[in-house]
Amino acid sequence: MKKLAKLATISLFAATSIYAASDLEEAFKNGTTTGALSVYTKAQNNSGTTKNSGFTVGSAYLNYQTAELNGFSATLGGRANHLFNEKENEDYWDNEKRVRAVVTEANIAYANDLGSLRVGRQEIDLEWIEDYHDAVVGILGYENLTVVAGVTNRFMAADPDGPLAEMGDIKNRDDKKISAQVLDATYTVNDELSVGAYFMNANKSFNATGGFVSAGVAGLETTLKYAQTSEKDYGVQNGKISAIDLSYGIEDMVTLGGGYIKAGKKNGAGSLNTLGDKINPFEEGDKTYNTDAKTWYLSANTEVAGFGLGALYGHTKYDNSGVKEKEKELNLFVDKEIYKNLTASVIYADVKTHNRDDKYNYASLQLTYSF
Repeated sequence: MKKLAKLATISLFAATSIYAASDLEEAFKNGTTTGALSVYTKAQNNSGTTKNSGFTVGSAYLNYQTAELNGFSATLGGRANHLFNEKENEDYWDNEKRVRAVVTEANIAYANDLGSLRVGRQEIDLEWIEDYHDAVVGILGYENLTVVAGVTNRFMAADPDGPLAEMGDIKNRDDKKISAQVLDATYTVNDELSVGAYFMNANKSFNATGGFVSAGVAGLETTLKYAQTSEKDYGVQNGKISAIDLSYGIEDMVTLGGGYIKAGKKNGAGSLNTLGDKINPFEEGDKTYNTDAKTWYLSANTEVAGFGLGALYGHTKYDNSGVKEKEKELNLFVDKEIYKNLTASVIYADVKTHNRDDKYNYASLQLTYSF
């Protein structure tokens, strides 16, 4: 990975060396800067003997990207979080290493009419790979077909509403460093129908295959997904997951939705969600991928007087070492642009776990100014 990054750097300067210094200066001068400043506060009510918790954290994100020069560009970005207060000690840090700032992007990209190649630290947003990665990712587009291919060996999350983490190696169950390769293809048949397939290989840990079909007719959107793993570690059962998601818009006033998710009977979704996912619909619930988990959910979204309003309710039954358990969750959302580029987001979550002493609910408020 480091050799590839060095090669890309050399290529960039080799490609730009034939230009006058003023052209390179213009590429930096005409670059774009984006960012966000936010404050997030959360108050949580816990059951049993667990104390109530909460914290307030501020976050600053800044990203700079040069203008293109002969197809090449460079990006540098970072995030810093600052804890203002917490109700109980370790409510925010949760005994993790205290990381206050991270570099989120540091990459070089080349793009032309056919596609693009990006080398270095970057954000990835694929079906089973998310967050920030030290990676090489290529995108090729031809007519209605889009193909994404990449390899990553380190990743991290860097969110404005929680503790930051250092970039960490991808490791298998034996704590050995590995890399993961992904191939993701999407074909758009027409405005109403698209199909896709993907393959992921985490060296000597697992590989995964899957696909989806998405169709829309007369306001009804339907997406079917399926994926399965082949686990490489001795004694670890393969995983699989299938899902259907439905949404229906009523005259641009209300969108109603719902879905059903089924995980494998032997090992749930296996290692599928190691690097990210887009199937679990809940803010908090993490049982969707458990062994023999069956999840259904319903949702509704609308806008009233500039307020975005949403609700999600779901129920999961799963197997916990041979014991059938269940979890229920309610999510409520309110969003509002209170001033140009300044938004407020309120979330309420109520999680009823199988063990009543573990159930909890919380309310959060996030103010974000974007530029």
